[in-house]
Amino acid sequence: ENDKIINTLTNLKKESFEIEEKVAETDIIFQEIEGISRIYDTISDFCSRIYFAIEQLATVNFLYQFSLRFFLSVVHDILYKNPSLNEVKDYLQRLEILIRDLFITIYHRITRTLLHEDHTTFALRLSQISISNKYTIPNEEFTFFMKGGENIISSTTYLDQFTEQAKEILTEPQCSYLYQLSEELPSYKNIISSVNNNIDEWKSFLSNDDNSDNFSNDNENNNNNENNDDDNDNNNVKQLVPLSWENEQMNDCNN
Repeated sequence: ENDKIINTLTNLKKESFEIEEKVAETDIIFQEIEGISRIYDTISDFCSRIYFAIEQLATVNFLYQFSLRFFLSVVHDILYKNPSLNEVKDYLQRLEILIRDLFITIYHRITRTLLHEDHTTFALRLSQISISNKYTIPNEEFTFFMKGGENIISSTTYLDQFTEQAKEILTEPQCSYLYQLSEELPSYKNIISSVNNNIDEWKSFLSNDDNSDNFSNDNENNNNNENNDDDNDNNNVKQLVPLSWENEQMNDCNN
C-alpha cells in the first residue's frame, strides 16, 4: 500500500512538472502574441483615423456617405485578398505592406465617388494621417492648406515675381495664393522660383485632373482585374506636388 502511495505521488510530481513546462510555454506564446499585437496597433490606429476622416467627408458634400460595412470590406480585402503579402513572413514587412496598401486602396475606392476638385483635399488628409506617427504638420501650414490664402492683396505687384511663362499657366488668384504661401510659410519660400524654373513640369501638373504618379498598387490592380469597369487611372497614387518641388524640399531637409 505504501508503494502505491509513493507511485501516486511520483506520478503527481511528474505531471506537475509537465504542467509547469506547459504553463511556461503558454506564457512565451502569450508574450509573442502581445508583441505582435502591439506591432499591429499601428495599423488599427490608422484604420480608425481613416474611417473618421471618411465619415467627415459628408461635411464637404452631403452626398459623400460611406458606411462602416463598406470600410470593413476594404480592410478585409487588404488583409485576405492581398497578393503583396504572398510569401512574406516577417511581421514588420507585412505591416509595412498592409499600411501602404491601406492608404492606396482607400484613396482609390473613395475617390471614385468624389468630385475631381475634392481628390486633392482627401489625399492631403490621408497624407496627414500617414505621417502623424512620424511628425506633425505645423498648424500654420495645415490651416493654410485647408482654408487657402485668406488675405486680400489689393496690389498686383507680386505678379512681377512670376515670369511671363508662369503667368500663362497660372491664374491671378493662383499667383496670389502662391505668393501668400511663400510669404507666410518659410518652408515654401522658394516655391515661386520652382514654378519659374520648372514651367513644363508645373504646367503638366496643373493641367492633369488626377495629378497622378506612376506608382501602381498590386492589390488594387488585382481588384481592377476582377472589375472591368474600373478606370485605368485608378491604378495610380495621388501626386500632391510636382516631383521637382518635392526633390528640392528633400534636399533642403537633408542639408
